[in-house]
Amino acid sequence: MAAVSESIQIPRATWYRAPVKNVESGGVSNERVGRAGLRWRTTVIDGLSLLAFAWSIPFAILLIGAPLALTISLVLWLGRLARGAF
Repeated sequence: MAAVSESIQIPRATWYRAPVKNVESGGVSNERVGRAGLRWRTTVIDGLSLLAFAWSIPFAILLIGAPLALTISLVLWLGRLARGAF
């Protein structure tokens, strides 16, 4: 039984890690790498990739929609031509 004067240790969950800002970590060669400067680069790269994705959507619509529209218009034209022939 623990005495009243002894501190009781409460076990912590080992999977939880609190977010740490501006941490410098050592790599394989124990070089110090600043992490604060990497955040804006990641944000810029994420923004550029999202912009590229947004600009590619209209091109994908044209790539799929243009042949489909041409096919429908051709079928309608052939139908009108056949209707006028009889």
